Amino acid sequence: AITSGQRMYDELDRLGLADADELKTKAPAVLYDSIIKPNIEAGTALARKVASRIDHPVVAPSIFEARKQRWSQDEYMAMWLKMIEENVGRIYMSPGWEYSNGGAEEFLHAAQMALGYRTRPDIEILDADDKPVRLHDGLVAIGEAL
Repeated sequence: AITSGQRMYDELDRLGLADADELKTKAPAVLYDSIIKPNIEAGTALARKVASRIDHPVVAPSIFEARKQRWSQDEYMAMWLKMIEENVGRIYMSPGWEYSNGGAEEFLHAAQMALGYRTRPDIEILDADDKPVRLHDGLVAIGEAL
């Protein structure tokens, strides 16, 4: 998660706001300080943890702060999903990924790859502890998050 995730839903509840658009309008500092910044820190920490265990390059979506570069969410996700499809052999799902709009989209994209519905099927979907995330388990997690 970068701009959404469990932190966003917790802040919406705490502030009595309906959605992310209302949060952006009424509490933009909360969006960055309480959601984006800690999500970036958590994503970067996970990337460092994974990088210390494996002998392959690691690309962390949290490091590229697309909003500071004025990218829309759709532009960022288009770039990131293309990166996954063309370059990623293993995708590590961070804890709570199912509460993140982008995390759920990344999981579904990787699952489509693994099932042969994309240009290549050679991708592993793992959790932060290197355990496989099966399609069924991922779909159940997304359903429970909804």
